[in-house]
Amino acid sequence: MYASPLDQALEIPFDPFRELHKDDDDLAWPEYPYKHRELQKVLDRVPGCTRRQAAGALLVSRGDAAKAIASFALFLDRDELQTRFEAERSAFAAAKKAYILETTARVRAQLEAAAKRGALAADVAIDVAFRSSIKAIRYANGDKYEGQVLERDGVMVPHGSGTMLVRDPTTKPLNPLEHLSVPKYTGAASPCLAPLVLDSTHTAFFVGDWQHGLHHGNGRYYWDDKTSWEGTFLADEMHGKGLFYPAPEENGDDDGVDMDGHRAAGRDRYYYKGRHVCWGDDLVANARLRIHGARGASHSATMMFRSPPPREPPLEGSVVAYNATLDTHCLRLGDTSERWLCLSGEHTL
Repeated sequence: MYASPLDQALEIPFDPFRELHKDDDDLAWPEYPYKHRELQKVLDRVPGCTRRQAAGALLVSRGDAAKAIASFALFLDRDELQTRFEAERSAFAAAKKAYILETTARVRAQLEAAAKRGALAADVAIDVAFRSSIKAIRYANGDKYEGQVLERDGVMVPHGSGTMLVRDPTTKPLNPLEHLSVPKYTGAASPCLAPLVLDSTHTAFFVGDWQHGLHHGNGRYYWDDKTSWEGTFLADEMHGKGLFYPAPEENGDDDGVDMDGHRAAGRDRYYYKGRHVCWGDDLVANARLRIHGARGASHSATMMFRSPPPREPPLEGSVVAYNATLDTHCLRLGDTSERWLCLSGEHTL
């Protein structure tokens, strides 16, 4: 509601469906509150007055046509009525703009709050579904798995997010009935599983994704000396490009973050089916490479051959360029042709 700064008793609603003078180019105020017939009464009874003067008189009389006609006798200069109309119109336009901005901000805040409530409800539903899917698998050697599983032929196997606890063979429990377990694998796909803290009794472990009982997808493998490699895994084997991290400092955590919050920089390292291929800093300009690839297959396909599939002739060439955005290297072959290759085993351009 618009409250006039010129007349405290005058109020005009912000109603987009009540534009009585939408097509009146002379007034240029679609929301002018008084109807055409009231305005026409003033024009008919006061000879020589303009539409804006009549509109100003109606504003002074708050819509009473008789008082508006009488107001012409009170004003020595009729232009004062027109000035009143134009001042009221300008004040209304400024108030309407502020009202639209305030209403838009309020509606946007309400929509954002509703979206946050919806996202929170979705997260809660995911969390509840995840917790309801948690199972525990105990193995004969004392190992234990807690997390999501897949039932296959009546047997539950790790599949999804979970934590594998493995007995430490170097530590003998004080209680013969107690099993000292160490984290071997922590599923990272769900926030429901908190990270485990390692101590001196813990051995190497793996953080990543499970699929049908195997490490498959993104993960991070830790060796006994606490060095680690973070990258992609294929059927329980390191495969593709990843980052090799040195052992964390004594006062740092297991993710390589020191006391000052600085994270150790990783070094690019390439693997192929569990075998080390090369370091990323070896792929400098003019480095010689030989690329092997199976014919008619990709790393993501399932091979259905009893014998090894035929292989493409190896490509030999020198590295001439690198595209960090696509993670591809440009290889100049012996016939001076060039090919862009992804050495992570995902695609070739």
